[in-house]
Amino acid sequence: MSENGGILPHSEFIAEGYLQEANRQFFHPLGLALLGMEASRGYRMVKLTGVSKENRGAVTGYLVIPASQDPKTLAFEIQSYEAVDGILLGVQDYRGDEEGLIYPPGQLSLELALKVEAERSRRARARERAVGYITQPIPREENHEPSCQSSESNGPAEGPDGEEPAPDTGSGR
Repeated sequence: MSENGGILPHSEFIAEGYLQEANRQFFHPLGLALLGMEASRGYRMVKLTGVSKENRGAVTGYLVIPASQDPKTLAFEIQSYEAVDGILLGVQDYRGDEEGLIYPPGQLSLELALKVEAERSRRARARERAVGYITQPIPREENHEPSCQSSESNGPAEGPDGEEPAPDTGSGR
């Protein structure tokens, strides 16, 4: 676990289930997918800046190379390089598909989902005690009071005039 304000390694973000759950619960229903790539066994990922030996063009990017290979032996005049454990590649966009994205059968891990949910629940209780909410409300423009409450936040929903809504009497009106 990183220090407060530290950077969580990509490999841990993926291995601990955060990428799976961020996609499953947030991005996929919106037709989006956060893409990540981590170095595999026997390989390592390097971020490099250099010049191509072939055409002298500037090169900046990430490469996956055999773990035994020295980055200096690549077809680049390396100006700098650093080993990285993975990268977030970007966001894949399938917003044109109304149903959003789903993981193919066999790619979801129940163990990871339960692990992330247990951590989320533990942190939610502490966060609500400390700051009074779980999901940070968005302030209203005119008086900077919260206007959006998630189903996880405390307190009743407000009606359009800012008052508590009248109870449902079941009359259908």
